[in-house]
Amino acid sequence: MVDALRLPPTPSIITTTDQILSCRYEEPLKMIYLKAKTIEIICDVVAQLNAFSLQRGNRVRSVQKKAQAIETAAAIYRREIYNPPTIKQMVLRVGLNRNELAIGFRERFGATPHAYAQRVRMEQAKALLSAGQLSISEVARRVGYEGYSSFSRAYHMHYGHAPSLSAHPDDR
Repeated sequence: MVDALRLPPTPSIITTTDQILSCRYEEPLKMIYLKAKTIEIICDVVAQLNAFSLQRGNRVRSVQKKAQAIETAAAIYRREIYNPPTIKQMVLRVGLNRNELAIGFRERFGATPHAYAQRVRMEQAKALLSAGQLSISEVARRVGYEGYSSFSRAYHMHYGHAPSLSAHPDDR
């Protein structure tokens, strides 16, 4: 009921109201006419409320769909850590445009998609290094780097120290 009071009057409601106010029919025809015009106004308000409800519902579904697409993209980055997709590939896979993907990642993860993928790779690398079962070069390959030097630079930029400092104490 509160939403109905906030609706702007449509031209048809204004016209119907004018028709009610200027009614020149005599009874009993006047009562029938006024009831019919009142029903017209009620139907118009109900139609407006339904349209308003559908718009609000579509907005909610749209937001939910985007959030689900962002979560799907994040899962893809985590699953394909060794070879993360490009932004262009990702937008095609999850059905968002570049801006929606970038904004969604900033809102959800506080980072761009690329920075998120990089963070996931570095977290996985740190976990593998801490386990101490693989060499630094093997960890680099497992998280998608072709060689030790490019991995070492990226690791240092991310954590502020060389990967050897995160390696298991027995492997240093």
